[in-house]
Amino acid sequence: MEFLRIPKEENLLTKLLYEEVFSEDKGTFADYYYDRVAPESTIYVARDGIDASHIQAMVHLNPYLLNWNGERIKVPYIVAVATRSCMRHQGLMRRLLQMIFRDLEAKHVPFAFLMPVNEAIYRPFGFERTWRWQWEEDVMDSLTGSGKGSLIPADLCSDETLQDLADTVNRALTGKYELFTERSIPYYRRLAKEQEASGGELRILMKEGRPAAAAQSAREEYPPMMCRVMDREAYKRRLTGPSDRPFAKAYVCEVV
Repeated sequence: MEFLRIPKEENLLTKLLYEEVFSEDKGTFADYYYDRVAPESTIYVARDGIDASHIQAMVHLNPYLLNWNGERIKVPYIVAVATRSCMRHQGLMRRLLQMIFRDLEAKHVPFAFLMPVNEAIYRPFGFERTWRWQWEEDVMDSLTGSGKGSLIPADLCSDETLQDLADTVNRALTGKYELFTERSIPYYRRLAKEQEASGGELRILMKEGRPAAAAQSAREEYPPMMCRVMDREAYKRRLTGPSDRPFAKAYVCEVV
């Protein structure tokens, strides 16, 4: 069995395993993911041959642009953690995760995060529960007041409107959180495509003629995120207080 980080031009080979393990995503969502997200992913695999059918396990690291106390930093979001059913309980995933941890520590990446199906799977690997899931429209309501407004499809919004929204949300989040996903035009365009692939729609809440928040119609109950510190020194350098409690003031909620 070979354990390696595959070159990006081979990322599409993992789609076969993705659709086998995450069969509920097969079709529209998997097509969206491999068209818009996976090409930029860093993917680690365990394989016993060179074609797609020989990929037995995989982990995807998707880069997310975060704002951490005013510093812009890219941090990996761990997704698509999958092992072919006939190859489970043989230590393949443990080998892959250990390889990933070594690589991220060597690159001085402060932490990585994931959304667990089962927290018990990840605790032995040093992951801790951190922030709870929150939707942007709910967070912005709590920060700026609910008030009345109207919803328009994001696809009908100009780049100027989305940039205005990004600036508004980033300012509000800066006042509340030490760590959050930085908003931008590409962020909202991608979120709109993700909603479409999930059978929903991204709508922009307008108040007094200005964009106030993004509202997602395809909403599920998601568990709290989990994080693992990779390079403790890189992590500690960004703390603002004496507490070592991981990410006490963080808001990073991503689906893929």
